[in-house]
Amino acid sequence: MALLGADVPDGDRNRLRNWAEGKWIGDSPAIRRTLELYKTVYQDKQLASKAINYSTDIGAAVREAMTTNKMGILASGSWEFACLWDCNGVNLPSVDERNAAIGWTPWPGSGEPGTKATTNISGGWAIGINAKTPNKDAAEKLLTTIFDKGNFLKWTIDNRRMAVRTDISESPEYATDAYLLEATKLAADTTGRDTYPGYQRVSALVQQMTAAILDGASVDEVVAEYKASLIDEFGEENVMTYE
Repeated sequence: MALLGADVPDGDRNRLRNWAEGKWIGDSPAIRRTLELYKTVYQDKQLASKAINYSTDIGAAVREAMTTNKMGILASGSWEFACLWDCNGVNLPSVDERNAAIGWTPWPGSGEPGTKATTNISGGWAIGINAKTPNKDAAEKLLTTIFDKGNFLKWTIDNRRMAVRTDISESPEYATDAYLLEATKLAADTTGRDTYPGYQRVSALVQQMTAAILDGASVDEVVAEYKASLIDEFGEENVMTYE
């Protein structure tokens, strides 16, 4: 989300991949501004603990820090209304207690001219039927039954999940949940990761950049290493730089 709001969106300047040219972005103002943000947080002002990023279970460590008032801001998703306390939905505080403890705010852009004021990014999931199954009709019936509006609406409401059907998000039942309504509004302006063959490797390299900043490296050093790694992985002809 920090990258998406770091630079103007023209030509995919604020992404990891330039889709029009079919190249990974090895160096750009957006990448550098994002790393500068991390550097400010972890090196310069020490606003967050570096140690928590090296926890065996980072999710659990972050959530414990949030619920014990050792952390004030968590970039996460709609699931935290339950997961912040227990992802299995066990021993959750009341809805009123959770509403009093956490709230939504959009992720801000960098403030540079022409950049987006706020950004959002989403994951996603899908369920498919194997083309070779001998029971296609039964499989289709199962899926359509599960995701029938009546059945899926109840599951969505009971489990406090964001709706993926507009006839559910616009239903009176959904409208009674202020938390989900706010999350849904934010998701109206969202995008997905730069998923493309090789993205898993790029994602790992991005994590290495982050770790290097936490360890005290400079932005110049980190970006140079990242670009060199992309070239090693994909070839110089498939990596580009934005000035």
